[in-house]
Amino acid sequence: MASFLCLMPVDYKKTSSYGGIVNETLLFGKVDVTNAERTNFTYDYSTYTKDPKTWVPYMGNRYMLASFSDELKKGSSYNVTLRIMRPILPFERLWAYKQGNAILKKVRTDAESIAEGTKIDNNYPSLNNKLYRLPKYSEFIPVFNNPKLQIDKNEKLGNTSPFNAGEGYGPCFTMGSHRDYVDLNGKQRKFDNWFCSVQGSRVLYGIMYMKPVDNRDPNPTNNYKVAVRMTFPTARATSGNVKVEAYYVGPNYNLSFNVAGYYLCHEDFWKRLDKKDIIERTIPLGYYWLNTKNATSAYELKSESAEFRLNGISQDVQNTRNKRASYYFLPWLKTPAWQ
Repeated sequence: MASFLCLMPVDYKKTSSYGGIVNETLLFGKVDVTNAERTNFTYDYSTYTKDPKTWVPYMGNRYMLASFSDELKKGSSYNVTLRIMRPILPFERLWAYKQGNAILKKVRTDAESIAEGTKIDNNYPSLNNKLYRLPKYSEFIPVFNNPKLQIDKNEKLGNTSPFNAGEGYGPCFTMGSHRDYVDLNGKQRKFDNWFCSVQGSRVLYGIMYMKPVDNRDPNPTNNYKVAVRMTFPTARATSGNVKVEAYYVGPNYNLSFNVAGYYLCHEDFWKRLDKKDIIERTIPLGYYWLNTKNATSAYELKSESAEFRLNGISQDVQNTRNKRASYYFLPWLKTPAWQ
């Protein structure tokens, strides 16, 4: 049960001259998640050392995307019922107990063994439960792929040119999921992402895991849709730690990308959020070891590693022959804590 108010979390006059926001808005209200067995919230890093059966998403007071068939009128009231199917997010399946500089580089054999729990490493407590593995390319890249460099240089991404979204937003892109393939619980999925950033800013805003605007996916879903903020060391950084934050915004199917971006991809929105609302990861730029053993399709791209970088261009397959190469790694929860 949830009660909602219709709110504008950003200053319309200050942030945009766009005149098309008439029937689409955000609702704000309290959402209760009740399950006596689930007491460990996924915003807390310590949760990732505990049994996933005890994990629970924090919802609390939350903005949810909504749309109406009629223009919203001052003083009007509406009866709104939202059926929220909150799955575990890809961000939440990345082991989070270690962050930033505490994430260590390892040779591939050690990284794989530690992630799978067959080698004990005291720097990675609780992984001996064998519930994790290295993420696949189709799991890791969709979480971190971003076009910050193309936006900052105002360059094309493939054949697509950036569009200026206005003051406070900067150039923006709508881009398909990396190599047009995302593994979601063993199923092939396709998504669109919308990103924007003021040129010269360290901050990139986005909406990710949105249902594609075309028919690329025969069974599309919007249930995983999140607002995202990535804060880089510099606007064109090549090294250093990046804070990646995700905020679940619900499965509304009708809200257009540009309107949703107007609401969610601005500092005025993010400064209103409680820290508990946000799933956060701080990880270094650089190369990460990936899993090549759990492909679910003969056509799935298998790469031993991939780079977390400020560049939206597709990455080539990386199969290193250097057995002494040391890369970062992020263990991935094999089975969703809930669905």
